Amino acid sequence: MDYLYATILGIIQGLTEFLPISSTGHLALTQEYLRLDQAVFGLQFDAAIQLGTTVAVIWFFRNDFWNLFRHWRRPAEKRLLLSLGVATLPALVIGAGLERQIEGPFRDPAVIATALVIGAFVFFAVERVAKQRRGVEKATWKDALAIGFAQALALVPGVSRSGATISAGMLLGLKREAAARFAFLLSVPIIAAAGGKKLVEIVREPGQADRLDITLVGLVVSGIVGYATIKYLLKFLAHHRLDVFAWYRLVLAGVIVLTLL
Repeated sequence: MDYLYATILGIIQGLTEFLPISSTGHLALTQEYLRLDQAVFGLQFDAAIQLGTTVAVIWFFRNDFWNLFRHWRRPAEKRLLLSLGVATLPALVIGAGLERQIEGPFRDPAVIATALVIGAFVFFAVERVAKQRRGVEKATWKDALAIGFAQALALVPGVSRSGATISAGMLLGLKREAAARFAFLLSVPIIAAAGGKKLVEIVREPGQADRLDITLVGLVVSGIVGYATIKYLLKFLAHHRLDVFAWYRLVLAGVIVLTLL
C-alpha cells in the first residue's frame, strides 16, 4: 500500500505545486485523511518528492535555463539571473528560522483552511486592481525581492508558493503569464535546496532502503504530472483569471472547516 500512497501523493504534488492551490496544504491534508505514517510520509517525504517537480521545471524551461547560463553576460539574462537570486533569499532565510513551526503547528488543518481563504480573496483583489503591462524581462531587483518575500509566505501550508509569487508579480505590473513563468523559474533553487537536503537525510538514515524506494516512486510520479501541469497551466493563464482557483480554495477551506466541526 505504501507504493500506492506514494503514487497518490506524487500525483497531488505534481498537480498542486504549480496550480495556485498549495501543494503542501494538499499533501498535509491527504496524509491526515489517510492516517499515513509520518515517519514515512512526513515533511521529509514532501520535500523530497518536490524534486520531481523541480526536474519538470528544468526540463520544460530547458531552453530558458540554457540561454541564461550560456549568455549570462547579456543584460537581459544577467538581470533575470540577478532577480532569481534576490528572490530566492527571503525564503531560504525565513525557512531556516521557522523550520520547527513549518514541521509542526503550520501543518494544522485550521491553519491551512485560513491560509486558503486569505489567498482566495487575494486572488480576487489582484485580478481586479493589477495593471498587467510588463514581461518578466522588465522585472527589477526590487520587484524580485518583493516576490521573494511573497514566496516566503508559502512556507505556511495553504498559502501556495505559485499563487503567492504570481499574485505579487501581477501587483507589481507583470502580465499574468509572465508572473507565472517567473514563479516557475523561481521554484527551482528553493525547492532543489529543501528537497535535496531532505533526500540526503533519508539516504543517510540507517535501514531506510524501503523508504527511499517509496520516496523515489513519489518523486518520479510528481515529475511526470508536474511537466503536464506546467504545459497546460501556462496556456490557461494566458487567457483566464485566477478566479477559478480562488473559488476552489474557498470550497476546500469550507470542506476542511466542516470536517473539523
